[in-house]
Formats: sequence, C-alpha cells, structure tokens
Amino acid sequence: MDEIKKEFRRGMRRRIAELDEAYLEKSDAKIYEAVSGLDEIGKAKEIFTYWSVKKEVDTHRLIEDWLKEGKKVFLPVSVPGGSMSFVRLTDTGHMRNGLYGLPVPPEDAEEAEPDETAVIVVPALTYDEKGYRMGQGGGYYDRWLARHKVFSVGLARDALVCPEVPVMPHDRKVDCVVSESGARYYI
Repeated sequence: MDEIKKEFRRGMRRRIAELDEAYLEKSDAKIYEAVSGLDEIGKAKEIFTYWSVKKEVDTHRLIEDWLKEGKKVFLPVSVPGGSMSFVRLTDTGHMRNGLYGLPVPPEDAEEAEPDETAVIVVPALTYDEKGYRMGQGGGYYDRWLARHKVFSVGLARDALVCPEVPVMPHDRKVDCVVSESGARYYI
C-alpha cells in the first residue's frame, strides 16, 4: 500500500504543477467565500489551520479575517519523528521557517490544545468524495486527528478532487470538504 500511495502522490503533484494561475485565483476566491460562510467557522473561537504555500488553497486571507474577528488562530509546528503541536499566531508579520521550511509563528508562541468548539482546517494534496485525504505522507495530521475530537475542514480544488484515494486503517477523514462547488459534509 505504501508504494501505491507514493505513486498516487507523484501523480497528484504532477496535476497540481499543471494548474494555471488564473484557475488558482478563481478557485481561491470561491473557496474563501464558502469557508467564510460555514456555521462551524462562524461559531468557533479557536481555529487550528495551516499557512498555505505554493499552490495550496490560500489560507492567508482567511487567517487575516479570523485574527481581525478576534478568533484565536493556531498554526502547526512539526518536529522530526512525526509529532506535531499547534502554537498561537497573533501577527502574520513575525513568522519564521520551521521544519520542511514551512512558515510558523515565533519560538515563544503559546502552544495550545483545542477545546470542543475548535475547528481545524486540514491541508492535503487532494480529497476524495468520502472525505479522505492524501497528504504529503508524514502522517502528522492523521495522528493529530486521532487524538483530538474537533470539527475538521478540508480545503480542496474541484480540479483535484478524486473519486477515491488509497486509504489505510489509520487514515482519518475530515468532517467537511470545501471546494469551489461549496461544502460537502461527511458526518
């Protein structure tokens, strides 16, 4: 199964690389609107999310909005060996490079565990029509989701959503996937 997942990831990365900027901009705008309209996001006081890079669905505008609304926003910090925690982001102007070169808050940022009203926005290369994701392969989010019972949202581009991704018993699906077409719930 590991080889099947590796090949699937390679294929998805090729598809992502082929996406043009005009599509990415339209896609990001529609996904932004759909995520902003989610009741779960509106009610959440804490949002655990990621800082998008490259051709990932843009989270920067959402994060700025959430901070202005007074929500507590947390970004992941990964450490070698497969563990991940979340630390509070208070100012997007003071980011540093973390593991894998991913932007993270300053070293003195407050670490947090979510409460039951929190929402997590989960990154992925793609999602399937059942809410399962294909991530980068480190298993960080699957382990985190297994330990925390919070509402989970995946962001996906319609051009990349697959009928099915290869899954293993430890893989976790999200509660909702938001794409340009809107929100699809799996709970």
